[in-house]
Amino acid sequence: MTSNNVTLVAYLFDNWTNAAFNLESYSILEDGHEPLTYAMLIERVRTGALLLHRRGIRRGDRVALLMPRSTNQILWILSVMSVGACVCPMEPNLPEEELHRRFKVTGICAVLYSGDACPLSVCESIVSNLCWSVDHVSLSEPTPNNGFSLGQWEADDPALLLFTSGSTGAAKGVILSQSNLLANAKGVIEHSGLNAHDRFLNVMPLYHSNSLNNQLFAPLLVGASIVLCPQFRAELIRQWLEQWKPTVVTGVPTMFNRLLRQEFSKDSWKSVRLVRCGSGPMSTAQQELIEKHLGCELLISYGLSEATCTSTMNPPGCRKIGSVGTVLAGQHVTLLDENGGPVEVPGKEGEICITGPTVMSGYVTVDGVVEPVGIDGIRSGDFGFFDEDGYLFITGRLKEIIIRGGENLSPIRLESALFECPGVLNACVVGAPHPDLGEVAVACVVRDPNCLVEKVAVMRFVEARLGRLYRPADILWFDAIAENSTGKVDRKGMARIVTSKWAAT
Repeated sequence: MTSNNVTLVAYLFDNWTNAAFNLESYSILEDGHEPLTYAMLIERVRTGALLLHRRGIRRGDRVALLMPRSTNQILWILSVMSVGACVCPMEPNLPEEELHRRFKVTGICAVLYSGDACPLSVCESIVSNLCWSVDHVSLSEPTPNNGFSLGQWEADDPALLLFTSGSTGAAKGVILSQSNLLANAKGVIEHSGLNAHDRFLNVMPLYHSNSLNNQLFAPLLVGASIVLCPQFRAELIRQWLEQWKPTVVTGVPTMFNRLLRQEFSKDSWKSVRLVRCGSGPMSTAQQELIEKHLGCELLISYGLSEATCTSTMNPPGCRKIGSVGTVLAGQHVTLLDENGGPVEVPGKEGEICITGPTVMSGYVTVDGVVEPVGIDGIRSGDFGFFDEDGYLFITGRLKEIIIRGGENLSPIRLESALFECPGVLNACVVGAPHPDLGEVAVACVVRDPNCLVEKVAVMRFVEARLGRLYRPADILWFDAIAENSTGKVDRKGMARIVTSKWAAT
């Protein structure tokens, strides 16, 4: 591996092999399995890369991973990247139709799978040259390299192929380069003060941008430890905190909302210096409630898969309630007005636009062709403003705006008011068709079983906070708000449910 320091893989191996940190320290800890040191990690990734090379995987190939969440999955992710290929971790047990669509669209040329996470009939029909089960492949046994060495990859080489959540349409394939991943990791490290003494509690799926970029690549760059828990379980968080003593915990809003139902002692979060929330909106009322319950500050961040995960984040010790933080070093986040011109006045709203080194190579279209990003970067569709200190505040999303009789209603603003209402545990606001107004706001609400608030009381509460325009046309009670596979609110799913209920009435 050459030391050009412009690719994530080169940077990782430079740090590991030059002993920039203690190679005998733990890198990945998985409850119930063998812990790995950095020295062990190096050898196993090298072995994995060699085995892939022997199987015909080459630089630029796109390789899908269909595996259950495990340390082994991480080793294969790093091995694919180390051989110069582009790795595409996918959700296990995807429907065959969706799996078929993704393979065809992205030009996947090989599949590595484990257990029953992969329907072989689909994989073999598309990827006839290589569909490989790694269940009985040992990466711990030394393998002669016969002259094989890891090559020199370029900064623009594709490294990671992720799919968007599909909350506003079919999931899209996003191509991220080696330099994209490195730029994001460096920005997160600097903004968060990450170091080799940190220990991450990783509870998010390993096909999620946050889990990979911020809870795997970033800590590996600084020599930190990673506790890989099987999956998020709210009732087990207290046990894991006591068992592993993590210093960094990251989640999405729904995860933290579920923690409100768990009991914690005053020392439960004592070891944790950084609690971070991203990948979805959170109201001011939610944030204040969660911080009070956990006894520590919650750092909200913002970003897109298309911009390698994180573009803004609240700095530790300097967070502002309701803000998604300040811009990470090396990144460029600006606001554009309705004419595409820059918004430079503090407090004035505009559409959030991201440019710079973390912006994706492009979306993968039919037959694996990459549609490049324009020079203007990514227009997010999210609206917000910067305050005088450079903190970004999100005010709404263009695609989710509810147009009621010509008036624009922000679901996020309405949800924020609902979360302040006594007796409301969770809420999601979507638009429903209306014969006269075109569209109206309907609130989907999860009530506190110990405080069964009535519809009229909720409506009056919202009206008192936001005015009559924001009073929901209806409130529907739910036991839970639908989520997608990454724990985000499934607005599309909730909208379908609401529309069907209204159609029935």
